[in-house]
Amino acid sequence: MSCYIPFLMSANACTLASRLYHDAKVVRLPLDGYDKLRPCLSAQQQIWVDPCIDGLDDLNSRIPGFSRSTPWLDSIRSFPEYKSIANPDFQAKPDQSRVDAFADAVLNACEKLAPHWITIPQLPLVSDAARNKINRSLAKATAKWRQWRRGKSYRGQLILPIIFTKSEQTAKGRTPRLKNAVERYADAQADGFWVVDTSLNDEEGSVSLRNRRLSAALELHEELAQVMPSQAISIAGPYWALNIVLWARGLVQFPAIGVGTGYHYHLSGMRPDKPSARVALPPLRRRAVLSPQLNEWLGNVLAKPSDAHPQEASLKKIRDNFNNLQLQWREQVAGFYKEWVHSLLAIPSDSRPMALYKDLSDAYMNGKAMREPLPREEGATRRPEAIVEPLMLRCL
Repeated sequence: MSCYIPFLMSANACTLASRLYHDAKVVRLPLDGYDKLRPCLSAQQQIWVDPCIDGLDDLNSRIPGFSRSTPWLDSIRSFPEYKSIANPDFQAKPDQSRVDAFADAVLNACEKLAPHWITIPQLPLVSDAARNKINRSLAKATAKWRQWRRGKSYRGQLILPIIFTKSEQTAKGRTPRLKNAVERYADAQADGFWVVDTSLNDEEGSVSLRNRRLSAALELHEELAQVMPSQAISIAGPYWALNIVLWARGLVQFPAIGVGTGYHYHLSGMRPDKPSARVALPPLRRRAVLSPQLNEWLGNVLAKPSDAHPQEASLKKIRDNFNNLQLQWREQVAGFYKEWVHSLLAIPSDSRPMALYKDLSDAYMNGKAMREPLPREEGATRRPEAIVEPLMLRCL
């Protein structure tokens, strides 16, 4: 059994996961998409159901115009008091009985699907203490539900979501938020926790990402590992590679992953943008936009002496199959990602940080040796080594 947890949001992703990630311990499905997505997976696949309460972060922005609806909105509207939970005034002075009614309905809807894991209802963190009371009430409501339902039918595990939405929340001054997370974990009688920062995209290559954000994320997880129960299930992501660094260093048990796309988490309920076609460049441990310019770049790189790119066979394969990749790019990325993680799984856990450091260092050197910037679509990450450079320095 592998370590990764695929986050599945579409039938396409489920089909790919069934073929490539069938060894995953669990896969995460949104409650509002469960009926459509579950049939795409094997009956034996264990499921983590998320009711996607994090979308109540800003309910008004999730209500489409012209009285239309969305699957997420239909799901949320089926729960009593959902408007109260989303209301900042109610969040400041929550009525526990009304919170209990909401949490019971949410957890009952998840429990009837017999999932292996359920996400505990929680709102994303904010930069002050404005949501501490509502999240405490939701955690306590979850514990009440568990005491009532656990002995009767539910034998699964409860996962506390710790969702950051702004960079300053994981920077200096995060101690009160960590203390609050530990308290909510205890209040809810949780079995594990899942951490993600929606504002962190480890493929963007910004100066702040390189200089402080990745370091802050690692420090956050180091501190969580010290204060959370040692037996707790721990999950981080999805990201492109930060999740792999955290797992390799033993700071989490499970890296959450996308499947061909979706390597950056977005709060629930928003209509997702159509993902741009990207392919994995294996020697560089990164993705690039699939475009005629990329095809030209591959030709330029492959025309150089072979010692400039020791893994040229994988790049040649991309160029030879470039037209087919217009339709198969998701599968190509997902296949590469599986091979990458499995290459690290084969290494003893105590040697994994050094192995990942060497792996990313090799990718960095491959990129430096190419001396050919990627097409303009890559923006701040045109240098082939730009994605792995800040990550390799944080493996040890």
